[in-house]
Amino acid sequence: MTWMKARSTLKQTCMFLQSQKSVASRPAGSHFSPCATESVSRNFVATNARRNLTGWPEQWGEHLWLHNMNLTLQNIHDTLPPIFLEVGDMKGSCKEYKPGRWRIRVWDNGERYEFVRTKHGDILEGQKQAHKAWAQITQEIEDKIFNPEDWGKQKPFILNNAFETFQSAKQCAEEWKYHRERDYKNHISPELGSMDMREIRAVHVNELHGKLIEKGLSPKSQKNVMALLSSIFHFHRIPDPGFPHIKVQDKEIKWLTSEEQEIVMAFLDAKDQAIFRFLQITGCRSGEACALMREDVDWKRGMVIVQRSMGHRRRIIPYTKTRRIKVIPIATFGEWTQILRPVEVTPFIFSRDGRPYWRQRLQRAWKTANKASGLPPILVKNAFRHSLASQEIQKGTPIEAISKMLGHSSIKVTQERYANLSPETAWKYRATVSPLKKEEEDL
Repeated sequence: MTWMKARSTLKQTCMFLQSQKSVASRPAGSHFSPCATESVSRNFVATNARRNLTGWPEQWGEHLWLHNMNLTLQNIHDTLPPIFLEVGDMKGSCKEYKPGRWRIRVWDNGERYEFVRTKHGDILEGQKQAHKAWAQITQEIEDKIFNPEDWGKQKPFILNNAFETFQSAKQCAEEWKYHRERDYKNHISPELGSMDMREIRAVHVNELHGKLIEKGLSPKSQKNVMALLSSIFHFHRIPDPGFPHIKVQDKEIKWLTSEEQEIVMAFLDAKDQAIFRFLQITGCRSGEACALMREDVDWKRGMVIVQRSMGHRRRIIPYTKTRRIKVIPIATFGEWTQILRPVEVTPFIFSRDGRPYWRQRLQRAWKTANKASGLPPILVKNAFRHSLASQEIQKGTPIEAISKMLGHSSIKVTQERYANLSPETAWKYRATVSPLKKEEEDL
């Protein structure tokens, strides 16, 4: 029995049911008899369809159940269960195996075939599209021209294109996007960028890992590259080929004491003093300090509102790294007035030569002063943000207060970040969080 004949029979049955005022279910084996009352309007039985369709699954019993007697013909058509047909030696089915994805199963000469794509390689995403393809397959089998290799051909899924989709769809901080794009272009794209993702195997991943080792990348950088590749596979829901487990030992956090900070800052240009002093006092992220504007300083209430950041490409990002607004209390007199009073006529609090600061510019200025001071080289992030946290831990400041001060998303981030301080600082940090401290005080 062909597809068109089966569908025609179903339509005739549905039209007959529509002509009834009310219908109800019947026991197995009894004759169809519409209910005289209209109180029961949930179920009805289409026995004509069951009687005329061969290959109907036995688990559906004797009935075809529908759940609303007032449905239109199209609604009834859409509510019907997947149709099973038998054409010669072929049996087939077409059903939605997950939301928005359809699968066609057919049998031809004792062989079973499954298709989730059309002849053109398009994914079967709708009922009409799936049924149209199923009817075409059925017709080809009847005409003895069916070739399974013509169906379900997948379009190439190149890794470079997959990364572009992944990069544009992922919502994250600009800094993370910058590092991902850099790692992909420098390490992944030259080796695997032109390959189909579905053809990437463990041997290809291991070859990439070997290339990273040959380049001299640290275990941490190797792990970041592998994590990026794994994220791309996970984002597109493609089974990953398997990734090597790379062990990374956490590095000791470098930081400066307040005296060492003053030594380096003495070699800074006078025009750069204000922004570095702000970083020293607040521990704010450098990108967030660069993006501070006049409107963010509320002198009446004595606060600075940190709500945006400066990206790597010198563009303003309308949110912070953690996507949370941070409020910094300030004094309305003394040193704060010198730090936060803009010297130049720009919308930004900190600027030089008519342009706002950006992270690379800050790093260059600090590197020059750091070298002139004779102290070991250290990054801006470690010299101020990590240094503030380490100094506060030495003073015995509660870890909860330090977490709020730095604007971390949770206290767990603060605890994990500063677990690898120098031995002396680590013992002082342990003392601030150890339950033994309270017992000693009680004694």
